[in-house]
Amino acid sequence: MSDELYNLAKEPVEHPWFNNKEIPIIIAVGRLTKAKDYPTFLRAFSLICKKRKAHLVILGEGEERKNLENLIHKLNLPENVAFLGFQKNPYKYMQKASVFVLSSKREGFPNVIVEAMTCGVPVISTNCQSGPNEIIKNGENGILVPVGDEKALAEAILKVLNNHSLRQKFSEQGRKKAQDFTAEKSIKEYEKLFQEVLK
Repeated sequence: MSDELYNLAKEPVEHPWFNNKEIPIIIAVGRLTKAKDYPTFLRAFSLICKKRKAHLVILGEGEERKNLENLIHKLNLPENVAFLGFQKNPYKYMQKASVFVLSSKREGFPNVIVEAMTCGVPVISTNCQSGPNEIIKNGENGILVPVGDEKALAEAILKVLNNHSLRQKFSEQGRKKAQDFTAEKSIKEYEKLFQEVLK
């Protein structure tokens, strides 16, 4: 991840929720498609709201938006969820959030997890195929939960929100892990591979 990302993460956020440090912000970034399984995430968020105050911010657009808005109304969550659409700079939102969540049924390599870790936000992800478990070491630099399990997802989010030292640990360990994916490190790995092949 580049220095540019760090600079973008420092930019100010206009949305008023980010000015209130009392209410934690859960953030998701990604297209509003079936593969991202936002319905499970919203149901998990509904369970969280029964235990404590929280806000959910979703960045991204997609064909499922209307269905998701309907579900938000059905779950009585319109005051707690904000769709902020596609953002050219999602990093400034990530950096100021309390926890980042990926609820996907499937992924390619999920760059967004590495980006969130670079921003220092604790990460929770479904253990979907493929990718998250290549980045997240469960309990060390984030939490992995089963796909489609709203209770497990809610419990993991509450665990992070309610434990300051755990948030700090995931933030620090996540930043360290993100360094494995820098361009410099990738170049060194390729150089090492080429040298071994040439031998």
